[in-house]
Amino acid sequence: AYKSGSTSSSSSTKQASTSSGNQLAASSSNVLVSSGVNKFLGTNTGAIASWFRTNSGADSTNGHSWCYYPYNDDTPGFAISLNTMMSDANWDATAARQKYCGLEAVVTTPAGKQLTLYVTDAFDDAWVLTPTSIDVVYNSFTKLLGWQTSSKNDVIQNVSWRFTGNRKEQYKYAGAGN
Repeated sequence: AYKSGSTSSSSSTKQASTSSGNQLAASSSNVLVSSGVNKFLGTNTGAIASWFRTNSGADSTNGHSWCYYPYNDDTPGFAISLNTMMSDANWDATAARQKYCGLEAVVTTPAGKQLTLYVTDAFDDAWVLTPTSIDVVYNSFTKLLGWQTSSKNDVIQNVSWRFTGNRKEQYKYAGAGN
């Protein structure tokens, strides 16, 4: 099931954007091209990174990803906008999962911390303050933040992220997960 309400609000209303300036070149080895991904291309800026636990009633999760596999708080994953993925797949949930699940991204904080994560979930857009915002699996989020937190008010402003053009088989739609 998709996440439905764990991200916190923020006082920031900074505009998010996607820059196509360093968009990946089309090639047969680029899974973005071969999968027909048309959203979140280039570097996504102005994002707010929040966090969620993968098996928590408070986070509307049950240990089973929207991508149809088991996951846990050690999964190097993140969730992106359900509506954006669905609109890129003509509102077909299976097609959206096939396009986006397992896509590899490099996430960078304003402090310069970088982490490679994979699309492992989706979140309800009712909780999105900027279109490029991400919800990061708890243990990966603590690496980006630099400390452990239990407060949903702890978010990272002005994060940037970009797809690499790779997909991790373990986290693809109906993959093995962990």
